[in-house]
Amino acid sequence: MRIIVSLYLFLLSNFAQAQSLKAPIERVGQELQSIAQAVGLVGLIICGLYFMLGSQEASRKASNNAIGFLLVSMATAIAAFFGTMR
Repeated sequence: MRIIVSLYLFLLSNFAQAQSLKAPIERVGQELQSIAQAVGLVGLIICGLYFMLGSQEASRKASNNAIGFLLVSMATAIAAFFGTMR
């Protein structure tokens, strides 16, 4: 009986599976956030080039890129805020 209860608690319990998946998912999220920040910085550089060339769409592209960059940078804080609302 002890073995069956131990197997249930460690292998079949949803809590055990959720805890085992939480850390890798958080690491993947952190890596994706850093990649998105790097892409956002490259986008801001490209927007600067559009401004230098005098493109008509430069301001719209720069504002969209800046908003996206801020959202990606604040993703952890936004997720924590909505996590406290449960």
